[in-house]
Amino acid sequence: MMTRAFPLLVSFAAALFLSCARGEEITLRDGKVEIQVPVPEGFERVPESSPQFKEMQSNVSRGGNDLLLLLAQKPNAGKEEGFTRLMNVQFVRANRGRQATKAYLDSERLTMEESAKKALQKVKADMNVAEMVMDPVYDFSERHFSAVVRLPAGNDQTVYSIVTPTLVRGRIWFLNVVATGKDEEQAWAKSAAKKWLGSILQASPSDKETLELEEGKGRGLFDGIGNGAIYGAIGGGIGALIAVLLKKRRNAAKTE
Repeated sequence: MMTRAFPLLVSFAAALFLSCARGEEITLRDGKVEIQVPVPEGFERVPESSPQFKEMQSNVSRGGNDLLLLLAQKPNAGKEEGFTRLMNVQFVRANRGRQATKAYLDSERLTMEESAKKALQKVKADMNVAEMVMDPVYDFSERHFSAVVRLPAGNDQTVYSIVTPTLVRGRIWFLNVVATGKDEEQAWAKSAAKKWLGSILQASPSDKETLELEEGKGRGLFDGIGNGAIYGAIGGGIGALIAVLLKKRRNAAKTE
């Protein structure tokens, strides 16, 4: 059992509550399935009632995903000038309640290049982001694969989103780590994404029955929805990027 440190309570207003203690875990759900998501040290939860969360949710939703959790690096959560480094968890809306298998996730990874081209065209058209690029998968296991979505932000900076479809307790959850800057920010995002993935898998192991379903045994298996994981990764990743990019442009306009 994880030992919890004392909680850090921050109040922006009477109805605004942030809880972020070292070692904190947040419970996320898809139906009856629950997973525990550790909050990395140095980050805090952005409240669902905040304008920042709602803006990110709006952009992510256009990609077909639900935004379940948004974390921002302290002390920027809930602040207009924040959102330099973010972490979020998303779920493909069409996949709600569907049991996923390791074989399905692996098939998505293996067909990534071909599927990404088709999904990318649709996302670019839907979201009007012609400059967006998705790099090939750079890391994978039987429970995840990771790729980088990049979008120019001006002033020789880039918004990077590390998108990681992850099989946890029989469901595919989309982990995103977003950073803005140059090459060193991409390196930080990749490292942070790997550490966060490991902590989530450790905090939410599958029980025996779920393990059998993930291996493709038993009933109620996930049949697949075309390129669901790929489109979810791209759509959710670019939705997160757009939210960050729009905020950067607004802040830049204020200083002109």
